[in-house]
Order: sequence, then C-alpha cells, then structure tokens
Amino acid sequence: MSTGATCLSCGASLLPSEIAEARCVRCARSLPTKVEPNAITAESPRGALGVTDQLPDADSERRATDHGPLTVAERWRGMRRGVMLVHWGVVFNLIGLGIQCLSVPFLYPGGLPVALLVMVIAAGAMLIGSLVYVIGFPMYCSIPAESGGRGWAIAGSGCLLASVAAVVVFMFIPYPTHSSPRRAVLVLDAFLLACLVGIVILMFVSSLAYTLVMRAAARYWGDQALANGFLNFFLVSSAGSVALVLFVLCLGNFERSLPYNFPMFLNCGLLIVALIMTCWFLTLLGRLLDVIPEA
Repeated sequence: MSTGATCLSCGASLLPSEIAEARCVRCARSLPTKVEPNAITAESPRGALGVTDQLPDADSERRATDHGPLTVAERWRGMRRGVMLVHWGVVFNLIGLGIQCLSVPFLYPGGLPVALLVMVIAAGAMLIGSLVYVIGFPMYCSIPAESGGRGWAIAGSGCLLASVAAVVVFMFIPYPTHSSPRRAVLVLDAFLLACLVGIVILMFVSSLAYTLVMRAAARYWGDQALANGFLNFFLVSSAGSVALVLFVLCLGNFERSLPYNFPMFLNCGLLIVALIMTCWFLTLLGRLLDVIPEA
C-alpha cells in the first residue's frame, strides 16, 4: 500500500515499510528520521522527513544526486558491476593457477614441452583475468562519495593505469647490443630498474586504495566483519610478498647446497599459497556482491 509520499532521490513512491525503516529500497538513500508508517501521508508538508508528495523539482534532484549526473542508486549499481568484473577476473586467475598446477608432473627433461604448453594456456587464462581487472577496478570510481571511498577509488585507478602504461614501456624498450657503448648500457639498466621499482610502488598503492574502497563499501552497508576481512587480506598478502622476496634473495647464498628437486617443491608450495589467497579474495568479493543491493 502506497503512502502517497515519494523519495527525494529517485522519485519512487514510498511504502509504509520503507518509511518505518527510514530507507528507500530502490535507491538505498536513508531518510533523516525513522518514523511510524502512518506518520507521513500525501497531505504532509513538502520535504518533511526527506519525502515529498510530489516529484522533486530541479533543485531537489540536484541535491539528491551525488555531486554529479548520477543518483546514489546508480552509483552503487556501477560499483557493483565493477565488483562483478573483478570477481570474474579472480575466477580466470584461479582457473589459470589450476591449469598451471597440471604442469608440475611434467617438470622433468622429457616432459618440458608438455609443461611449457600447459603454462602457456595458464598464462592465457591469467592474462584474460588481468584484462578484466583493468576494466573492473576503475568502475569502482562510481562509488558514492558519502561512503568515504570515492577518493581512494580515483587514486587506485590512476595508479593502476599508470602501472599498466609503465609495464608496456618496460616491455618494448629495446635493449642495447654488445657493441653499444658501456655508458648507454648502464643508463638503460638504471632506467629499467627505475621502471621496475615504479611499477611495484604503483601496484602496491593501487592495491591499498582498492582495498580501502571495498572496505568502505562494506562498512557503508553495515558489514564490519567483511570490511575487516578485506583489510586482513591486504596485510597478509603484502607481508607474504615481502617475505617471498626476502626468501628468494636468501636462497642465492645456499644455491649449491640445495637438492636438485628443490625448485619443483618450491613451485608447488607457491602454487598452493596462491590458490589459497585467490580463494580467500574470491570469497570476500562474493560476500561484497551479496551486501551491495542489485537495485
């Protein structure tokens, strides 16, 4: 049963249950005060408690939008589409990791061609996942500013696009030949090292920014446990990456004393850890999709 009152944000008629909950279910905009269902009727004064008995005028519509042409509900729908794309990107990466695990039994001299073929297929699946990431993550910029995540989304998207551009530059820089002057080789080596360090920093900042965006979205919809889950995932993955780099650097001092099959066991261990972390992130994204309403 309609009350005759409409939402200032989307113009939809408010039901008594929506007025009692003080939230429009269509645009997810909260009303200023929780009231009884019969407290607001079609005869109520215009603008009382965030509702009106007429469609909003131009000024009201501008106030209802989130500093732009999109309403709050439309911005959350855009955010949800971005999370959905990132979710599928993680799925493709999980498939790629699973295919890569199949190459482990062929890591011996006679089976290297088969292992190489399996690794190429796995790399293709992970490349598709990475491309979906690049499309999905910038869509986080549609998150409403009132959630507290808009600035982080813009910063993360800028760092992500800059890191992709740096990777392209890094891949297509022609390396000098043996006949090139030694000074030119040293300058190019320094430039390549700077590009590599810059890529790592940009990817770290973008990961942090997007983590804070998803944390802000989870907190906005009242799921503090999910918000803490995103933060814990970032901390664990970052600490694990640093520990892995230090471990690999330390292995260089004991390379001759290691057993011949140690690289195979190391690859197996890294694949298992990567699978666990990917499944963890996939679970968090699935919960975030459940938290953000579809409409």
